[in-house]
Parts: sequence; C-alpha cells; structure tokens
Amino acid sequence: MASSERPAAQENSRQLIDIKILGPSEELRTGIQLSGIPKTTTIAELKEKIQTELPSHPSPTKQRLIYLGRVLQPDNETLLHFFGENIVRILIHISVIGVDTKKLNSRDI
Repeated sequence: MASSERPAAQENSRQLIDIKILGPSEELRTGIQLSGIPKTTTIAELKEKIQTELPSHPSPTKQRLIYLGRVLQPDNETLLHFFGENIVRILIHISVIGVDTKKLNSRDI
C-alpha cells in the first residue's frame, strides 16, 4: 500500500508550487515565501495573497509580477499555464506601480 501512496503523493506535490517573491522595496529585501500554492491559482488570486502578506498591502492592480523578464499576464491565467506541471519552485520579482523605492529603502523615514 505504501508504494501506491508514493505516486499519489508525488502527483499531489506536482500540483503545488513554492514561490519566493523579491522586489526593490525594504519590505521585500529578503523576500517573502509562499509555500504550497495550488497551480490552479490565478495570477489575480496570487496578487491578492501578496497583498495580504506584505505590510504595505499593495493593491493587486498596482502589482506587476515578473518571471524571467516577462510580466505574468493576463491575471485570469493560472500558475499551471505559466509554469507547467514539473516546476515546483520559482522566484518571481514584483514591481509596485506608484511606490517610491528610495523612500521605502530610506532608514531616515
């Protein structure tokens, strides 16, 4: 029975993805880690998750998610569409429109 459970566990793990998000602001200097995100998650849903995770709570409409130099859009596409079945870990960069990164990085504020 254990051998039949192993392929099922591997299949389930291929349906999830771990995402590290980096950006130029102080709050993202070390990045945030989102683990076990279903690949059926849309980009819009991912942006909502990021909004709740970041202290500045950037609006999803202000977020640009970038992977390998390409903006992840449209927002209604899933992570599976962009990354396929075999990718289990990715690094995404975020740019928040209208945020002054110099101000966010200043320790004098």
